[in-house]
Amino acid sequence: MWCLVCCCSVTAQTATLYGHVTDAENGEPILFGNVALFQNGVLVTGVETDFDGNYRIDSLTVGVYDVEAYYVGYRKRRIENVQIVEGKEKKLDISFKEAAPLMCVCSNHDYLIPLIDQSDNTQGQIFTSDQLRHRGRAY
Repeated sequence: MWCLVCCCSVTAQTATLYGHVTDAENGEPILFGNVALFQNGVLVTGVETDFDGNYRIDSLTVGVYDVEAYYVGYRKRRIENVQIVEGKEKKLDISFKEAAPLMCVCSNHDYLIPLIDQSDNTQGQIFTSDQLRHRGRAY
């Protein structure tokens, strides 16, 4: 007696996204930067760049993605409508700029006297709201 076995394999359509992440100004690779993929505003997956600034995301479902790269001290970079095609490897190099440094503007007239004096070791003091209101102002 003959036995016929039919094997059907259903595979999802998959592809790969890879590339290089660099500093836009000097071309240096971004080590351990983050690359995230979003589809319809939902995070699908993400990876970290390697020692050379390279990233690779395998087994992606075919479709359109938004790719976001970010790293501490840099402006987040978002690339929209990246088309992933079945059986293909898509190369997407990303470069981004450093974020503007945080500025602190200080001047002498902005100084406020602290409400609590750390050198005063007395206990159990009670302040009225009026005393607290005036204590925080510079003299």
